[in-house]
Amino acid sequence: MKVLLLSLTSLALASAARAALIINVDPATKNYFVSGSATGTPGSTGFGPFLPRYDIFWDNGQAYSIPPGDSTNLLTQSAFTVTGNTPTSFVLFIHANGNVNGSFEFSSGATTTLTADSNYLYSYAGWSTTLIHEIEDKARLGETVPVTSGSSAFALSFAVASSAVPERTPTAGLVGTLTLIGVALRRRRPSLAP
Repeated sequence: MKVLLLSLTSLALASAARAALIINVDPATKNYFVSGSATGTPGSTGFGPFLPRYDIFWDNGQAYSIPPGDSTNLLTQSAFTVTGNTPTSFVLFIHANGNVNGSFEFSSGATTTLTADSNYLYSYAGWSTTLIHEIEDKARLGETVPVTSGSSAFALSFAVASSAVPERTPTAGLVGTLTLIGVALRRRRPSLAP
């Protein structure tokens, strides 16, 4: 019984740790794509002639000391289908120092759903060696880029693409757990032989 509870707890924690929007990185092919869907509201920010500005702003809070030219666009607006709002601009960068930041701006603060188009494939094969290491390390570590303006539901997580490393599913965990319970019960059953 302890094994079953431990397995179920592990499955719940593993699924809770990842954001709803995932940047899936495949180191074997040097390609990546976004998957998932998230619903929330953009934040209301801006200054001067830009008031109000409604946006989702991502920033993982790493330093901004960037060698000139050693950053690139990570995603484009084409990676998402937007419902409930009208997009006005989009930019998201990855920098050689590890920083990931950018914004998705909208016409209003209405409830917005971002649905990733997992068929939209990006390549990072032509990036600098430093940037290649950054995106692959972020995927390997499962780094999450939080939202600093807008609903936290829009956070982005990096992950190694499932084609590169198969991800354990809840079904596989449940089958494994039930097998262990069956083996344990079978060993406890008294023998019927004389």
